[in-house]
Amino acid sequence: MRTTDIHTALFYENKWLSFKEKSSISQGNRILVKSLKSDLIDRRSAITKEEAYRKQFDDLKIIQKASEQSDAFEYSYALPPGSPLWQIIQRKKLNLEERLFLAKNLIHIVLSFHKRKLLFYDLSWDIFWYDELDQNLYLLDATMVTPIDQLETRYNVFLMIDSNMYTISPEQTFQSSSIPDIRSNYYSLAIILYALFTGEKPFKGDDRVSIIHKHLSQLPKAPHLVQGDLNIILSNFIIKLLSKNPNDRYQSALGLSNDFNLISDHILNGTSLEDFELGRNDFPLKFTMPDNVFIREDIINKLIEHSEGINAAEKNIVLLQGEEGADSDSIINQFLRLLNYDTYYIGSGKYTLENNLPYS
Repeated sequence: MRTTDIHTALFYENKWLSFKEKSSISQGNRILVKSLKSDLIDRRSAITKEEAYRKQFDDLKIIQKASEQSDAFEYSYALPPGSPLWQIIQRKKLNLEERLFLAKNLIHIVLSFHKRKLLFYDLSWDIFWYDELDQNLYLLDATMVTPIDQLETRYNVFLMIDSNMYTISPEQTFQSSSIPDIRSNYYSLAIILYALFTGEKPFKGDDRVSIIHKHLSQLPKAPHLVQGDLNIILSNFIIKLLSKNPNDRYQSALGLSNDFNLISDHILNGTSLEDFELGRNDFPLKFTMPDNVFIREDIINKLIEHSEGINAAEKNIVLLQGEEGADSDSIINQFLRLLNYDTYYIGSGKYTLENNLPYS
């Protein structure tokens, strides 16, 4: 194969991996080259686990590895017919039945990982490949997942992996008092569904800071107002998944999948959904304390007063003291979410009595 015959295109990249498509015009070959770029996660272990997932998930289509350069952590995969999911969405050529079918498959893939207690670090349209002709949805990568019970020890990876800014959940920005869990994946899934059914991203722009600010503080336009013929119950289903507070989203795979399947069946059968109640079969699998139950509004109001003084060119330093368990972290996180980051530069640190070193 002549070098000039090969076309290479980068279509996804973060701090952990990149996807490149290599194609030969003369031979018609299409190869996905996946490069694992850093040791945020043990790379060799991640590939080994991906191979294990491929065998365990016999009901899912995870693309097959063809060859590897293990020293360079570069792996080649034979691409099936089709295109990256985001390109499919942008074309806006799928009819409603095709979009419902694709949405059902997306939900099935995500919940299949959750069923096995696995969470996606970076769930976005970039890790899916869709064959429109045969209606096959492929998962391009299963290295960016972590066992849910190991989440606390790998918490920093969410911050460092530089997730897709358009599909990141508020919890993954680390400017929220909530920590990532399966409901974070529900939010990212909702972003993909929003784009699938409207052809548009819910939050637009090219600046990462402004997009993240929108994830934290702005509600997107309801999908049925963007796509006028979209069923309003389906629109509300997506908006529920896009709730800023994880406690307001679906709490279980059962509740999420049951509602979507019922909504989809009603739409395809042309039957009424007027009395449909979202989340009626949704129950949390474990008790979770609401993030803002113990947040002290009086303290937050005082912090806001100090910040307004700083904005008026006053000089202030604020120390917040509390015993262990007083939830001072939640107070600070809630306060930071209220600030206008176009006006302030924010720096914060903490120390404990056992270790008097700030930022330790």
